[in-house]
Amino acid sequence: VGSIDGAVFREQPDGKFECVQEPSGWIVGDASMGVEMDREGRLLARTSERFLVWQSDHFEPLPIDLPPQFPRSRPFLIDRAGTVWAGNPSLGTGRILGTQAEVFPEEHPIARGKFGPLFESGDGQLWLGSWTQGLMRLSDGPFTSWSASEGLSGDAARTLLEDEGGAIWVGTTSGLNRIADGRIESIAGLRSTPGARSSNWIYSLAQAGADEGGGLWVGSQGGLFRYRDGRLVPALRE
Repeated sequence: VGSIDGAVFREQPDGKFECVQEPSGWIVGDASMGVEMDREGRLLARTSERFLVWQSDHFEPLPIDLPPQFPRSRPFLIDRAGTVWAGNPSLGTGRILGTQAEVFPEEHPIARGKFGPLFESGDGQLWLGSWTQGLMRLSDGPFTSWSASEGLSGDAARTLLEDEGGAIWVGTTSGLNRIADGRIESIAGLRSTPGARSSNWIYSLAQAGADEGGGLWVGSQGGLFRYRDGRLVPALRE
């Protein structure tokens, strides 16, 4: 677990957490933005300025020179091929291949979308959620994209999830969507609650466990919802 003050914690067998990287003080440049394991079993940590690799009992800087415009201040993704992907709505999208880092040029489709959430599905396809152009999928072939013009509820995709059946769920600032077999379904049932701007703004998605009856948890501007058996209902009732 990485914290914003630069500390990294590791869970012990007894359930307690041990601090394995001390915070450097409240320095933005050392804020820990994510921790991931690559295909070789190396633990990588990402700060807003650099990548670190775990060495026995401490982190060491990864010997990679990041371009000044490389996306920072967001979590990153390591795909099954070992490529490191990073997206930032302000700085675009970048990737690291081996020891080489690159940022996609502005004219590239993957750069124009101002991508934030990154996700690799079970079949190895890379999904990128854009804050301005919907959703993009990258596989061995060409890019495939979905936006409001293709039926997505909005062009700002804030959160992504693959369910147990392989369907991709997309939470946008305008509603909830499900993509399966290349078709988009918009999920109705969200509603505003007193004092809330709109429940259509989706912040987070999580798969509900079997002991919870399955389905999805949907965190929105209007509160917490539960999707199950084709229905989306408020999870908390007065």
